[in-house]
Amino acid sequence: MQTGQQLQALEWAETETLENWPPSLLQALAASARELGRNATQGRAVQAWLAQTPSSWDARLAQAWWLMDTSQLESAAQALKHLEDGTPPAQLARLHEARGALAELRGDWIAASRHYQALLALRPSHRYAQRLRLLALQRSGAATLALEQARVAIGRDADLFSPREMAEFAQHALAQRQRWALGMHEQDHTAARTELDALLAERAAMLEAVRSWPDLWSALVGDHMQLLVALERHAEALQWHERLSLQGAAPPRHATLAAARAHHGLGRADRAIALYETALELHTRPPEAYSSDLSDLVHAYLDAGRFDDARRLVQRLEAVTPAYVRLGARPGQANPEAAAVQSLRVWVDMQSGHEASAGQRLDALLEQAPTNPWLRSNRQLLLRWQDRPEAALLEARRTLTQHPEMQMAHIDHALALENAGFVGDAWQQLNALDAGHPAVAQARKALQNRLAPRMDVAIDSGQERDGGDLRESWLRSAWSAPLDTTGWRVGYQLNLGRAKGEGVSGRRVHQGLSLQRQDGPWQLSTGAHHDRGGPQARTGLDLRVDWRASDTWRLNASAHNHGLDTPWKAWQVGIHGNAAEAGLAYVYSPTGRVEWQFQRMAYSDGNTRLGQRLNWSEVLQLSSSLRLRGGLAWGDERHRLDKRPYFSPRRQQALLASAQLTWVHWVRNDHRLQHVLAVEAGPVRQAGYGQHPLWQLRYEHQWQLGPQAALAYGWTASSRPYDGAATRRQALHLRFSWSLL
Repeated sequence: MQTGQQLQALEWAETETLENWPPSLLQALAASARELGRNATQGRAVQAWLAQTPSSWDARLAQAWWLMDTSQLESAAQALKHLEDGTPPAQLARLHEARGALAELRGDWIAASRHYQALLALRPSHRYAQRLRLLALQRSGAATLALEQARVAIGRDADLFSPREMAEFAQHALAQRQRWALGMHEQDHTAARTELDALLAERAAMLEAVRSWPDLWSALVGDHMQLLVALERHAEALQWHERLSLQGAAPPRHATLAAARAHHGLGRADRAIALYETALELHTRPPEAYSSDLSDLVHAYLDAGRFDDARRLVQRLEAVTPAYVRLGARPGQANPEAAAVQSLRVWVDMQSGHEASAGQRLDALLEQAPTNPWLRSNRQLLLRWQDRPEAALLEARRTLTQHPEMQMAHIDHALALENAGFVGDAWQQLNALDAGHPAVAQARKALQNRLAPRMDVAIDSGQERDGGDLRESWLRSAWSAPLDTTGWRVGYQLNLGRAKGEGVSGRRVHQGLSLQRQDGPWQLSTGAHHDRGGPQARTGLDLRVDWRASDTWRLNASAHNHGLDTPWKAWQVGIHGNAAEAGLAYVYSPTGRVEWQFQRMAYSDGNTRLGQRLNWSEVLQLSSSLRLRGGLAWGDERHRLDKRPYFSPRRQQALLASAQLTWVHWVRNDHRLQHVLAVEAGPVRQAGYGQHPLWQLRYEHQWQLGPQAALAYGWTASSRPYDGAATRRQALHLRFSWSLL
């Protein structure tokens, strides 16, 4: 029957009562209505047919098709199940066809392929079943096998698939090989890279072959962009995205996500966020389930300094991600996506400065999964950030013992070794890994940056008034470079000073060479320096030893002569000094410590200064962008002689309270700007002059210019008592550090 005639017949039938129609006409009506998508008429015909012959196998099969056509999949499954027992052998092929269609509607492509294969076993010449079997096989995750079998099939029947359909088979097969290769990165990076390079060449050829099908070409470009991003060829990926945008139509979702990752990889987190939000449709609807794409967006928020947005998105994911699996083969088991969301929450806490909260969450997660390598990796990283190198190294060793096959465990162990001072061992560990692996290359770069030649420059210029007018300026520079990869460094220091005021006028040049060695918890520095510009040029030596007894206790000791801590007024009249210092630090928590420092300074005029300082400090994270450091310090200083041409009180004591507020103003990946406002104030008691106030106010901008450079500049105002009179000072300062990698 022609389509026009079918429509006329259906329109007439829709006005008729079907109860008295014979079953043969009802069967024909149901088939015609189904073919033309007239589901209401199809349902009426099926119901009338079943009312007349309720045991008819054909009528019950027609009912199952109608239930599938109206999306009543559970009812359709029940209808087909009831048909199984009474199916005549001659009708098994039709039953497999219906069950295959139901599996397709449910998205169970493996089952669909299995049913179509059973249908072909009964009817080998069934072309439609052959097509559906291979299409289901492709969608079931066996795209490469489906392509191979499709090529064999069209060798026997050239018209079974169109050229476009064969191109789609090839596209899905390439995408599957790409997923496999990317999954191989952790286990065998070299083999994965070889396969990815081969895929690039194959896809480049295929892109030219499918230009006549714009939608297929766009989808293939999206796959190509994902591959380029995985190979860290971000600029090329963005060029392809530009070509897609010029086509006029919106790029496919996966192409937009690949462009977002490319921008993110190039350090453009702000551009990445806009593309992520567009692809994930966050402007129109909130996320309904966790995905790796949303995880990438959270990381982009963090790299752009949008900590509150990252926290809100994670909280939304926590709300929509159940802790236990509700469906599937094992309902009630722990949901791996919930663990991923919790790990993401830990990372947000770590990045936004809430390290205490991150530590508590990590401890809770590790109680449930004590051997999870990614949680262990985050824990040892958190310990490194908290300046607990011994605990971080222990954590890295534990993870490496539990997961020796994981590349990341070896990388974490190497970085923990370097952080604990075992530089040579860290290099040896990294050199044993695959240098082409992106994570290994990144770790090597980080270690090279830590060991690279380094230049530090500090400029200070200030003026104080205490009845006179003292102007003082200093240029301090230091350069150091590694001698090898085992912890030896050589350094050069140059300090240029100038002072002019009442009783002071001169220039000072202080330069020296140093040799440094770090070996685990021990750090040794020794050197020689030359000082000129005063009445007599002098050469001196210095020595310093630092020992990390544990993560809790740190000790240091140093000695030098003719150092820069000799006051201007003493230095100008030829007085010099020898100094010895010792210090002890007790780190009682990741945010708090107590430090004690003692110094003895012996001047060449017979005077001696003994000083000690006890300091307590605690850090409080107020928000993702605000951090407060508070402290209390007590100091005591005594001089053997008090009538000297320089400041030398017989005894001076101070009790000072301090507060420093740090505001993270701007963040872009590893670049950031912080504002620092610090105040210190308290009473100072000087022998013979009573008690007077001391205060200091400092405002500073701190720039982190990537992993290699840092810049800080600011203004300081202060007031301190000098023999009973307030001495006020204002100064500007500039600091610059640069790793010459």
